Amino acid sequence: MNVTHTRFEHSLGVMYLAEKLCRRIRERQPRLGVTEKDVLCVKLAGLCHDLGHGPYSHVFETLGWDDGWEHEEASLFMIDAALEHLGLRINEDDLDSPLEQIGDGLDALNFGVFCGNDEGIFSGGISDAVLTSRDLIFVKECILGGPLKGKSELVGRPEIRKEFLYDIVSNRHSGLDVDKLDYYARDMRRALGVGQVDQMFVEEAFVAWGKCPKPKECFRCRNEKHNNNSGVGTFRRRDGMANEHLMIAYPEKLVNKAMEFFKTRFSLHAKVYTHKTSKATELMVRDIFTLADPYVEIPVEDANEKRTVKISQAIHDPKAYVNLQDSIIDHIYLLRRKELEPAQELIRRLKARRLYKCVLTQPIRSNDQNHQRMWRKNEDDIAMELVRTINGARCEDTFQKKFIKVEKRSIHHGRKEDNPVNLMRFLPKRELSLLDNPVLDLPLAKRVDEEDYASHIPRVFLDRTIRVFCTVEDDETRELVKLGFETMIHDSPAMTSLTPMKPNESVLLSQDTSDTSGGRYDNDVERTPPMFVAAATATFAKRKRADSCSNYDYSDDDNDGIARKQSRVVRSIL
Repeated sequence: MNVTHTRFEHSLGVMYLAEKLCRRIRERQPRLGVTEKDVLCVKLAGLCHDLGHGPYSHVFETLGWDDGWEHEEASLFMIDAALEHLGLRINEDDLDSPLEQIGDGLDALNFGVFCGNDEGIFSGGISDAVLTSRDLIFVKECILGGPLKGKSELVGRPEIRKEFLYDIVSNRHSGLDVDKLDYYARDMRRALGVGQVDQMFVEEAFVAWGKCPKPKECFRCRNEKHNNNSGVGTFRRRDGMANEHLMIAYPEKLVNKAMEFFKTRFSLHAKVYTHKTSKATELMVRDIFTLADPYVEIPVEDANEKRTVKISQAIHDPKAYVNLQDSIIDHIYLLRRKELEPAQELIRRLKARRLYKCVLTQPIRSNDQNHQRMWRKNEDDIAMELVRTINGARCEDTFQKKFIKVEKRSIHHGRKEDNPVNLMRFLPKRELSLLDNPVLDLPLAKRVDEEDYASHIPRVFLDRTIRVFCTVEDDETRELVKLGFETMIHDSPAMTSLTPMKPNESVLLSQDTSDTSGGRYDNDVERTPPMFVAAATATFAKRKRADSCSNYDYSDDDNDGIARKQSRVVRSIL
């Protein structure tokens, strides 16, 4: 079993589920006025929503090439690039006309809904069949789950009665959408051997009014025109309150399944997406890209001119971005440039599976002040403090920040410390018959009280840990990093977790006047933080127990001999 599958497979799955959910709602609630063109646009959003993923998907997104850049942004300009390839372009000055013709490619009048009969694409009239600039903007908005950058309102489908269409591919209200339905099931099946799309979230879905779960974040709840119930295409439920939306909701019987859905999210992040091996690989790939970026040129697909850009610049140029594939790692590996040797060495390690080593995982407890102090720092500050701690213990400055990678890992169920099911809206069985009402008279779906499904709710929703990875392949350095972090995070030595010293071993911590070595062993120890000394003593005790299994007789050793052996352990660690 392996987790290898392509984003193309996933995109096909999202497109299929998006169409299925759209048609199910259209069939169940025809008064909403969902058209064939609406269905097509939502399908296209599902198909194109991940076009902007770079090589190694989310790993590439975390490189920080440009502050705030996300793959969804790249998906939008890749849609523009695809249209340009077809000889078409979105015209924001003429939204309701066919796409602008810019070349000899596809005829804009033939780009639209195919009805599958002799009348062809024009069976419902040009306005109902041909895709317009407004429709393609709607596709982009569905990918984002809201307005495009620089816009405060929806352009594609501004009517309130069609607002729910934006919940299908990227649900801004609850996070439960067909994108996650597909990839959770796909990843569970590939990585863990179990999992399938829960069709109940498609078959049982309907549209109802619902109180906005995130009014402070919602673009429409902040919009005065929407709240004042004025303007073209804006309205609310009869006798309704402000901050109510038409949204996808479910019958109350699915509340337990909803909780299980978000538990699946937590499980996948813990077991797959942030597994220590996955993270070690991600860190190595990030370092490879960072080291190679100044020296690797990506060709631009442009018939008019020949030019190249750096990897970090390709995210703003679709003609270069299209050439960024996972194979870029092999390209870097095969280039003959001295400057690329550090990156190529990392690639050799990656191919040989000599990954960065996760040397420790520190759970962060909410009632521990030292843990909270550490969590408030960013990853770079934690790494620098660890470097200072280790160098201070060794009385030298040879340990470098590049030897370690610090990760603040936060895994939650979809809403950090809170219950994500509270973001969803449900109807009791007795109100389901009201779904046939006109749009203004549709029922108000509500949040289900947590007491009604208390046995399915996890005790905590957020798990926080700090993990430290060592980039060098040396066991003693890895042990040094581990001991240094333990020293750093505790105000006092955690002696309870270490093997206690026996009376005749306490000589390690005091000056031995009978030592013929001139005190060099004890002087080494006196300069060492208590945590390191305690850990070294514990290590010596473990070695002593191991030697006892080999019939080594310690009874012949005097205290001086024990002290010298323990001091050698300290020096081997430091």
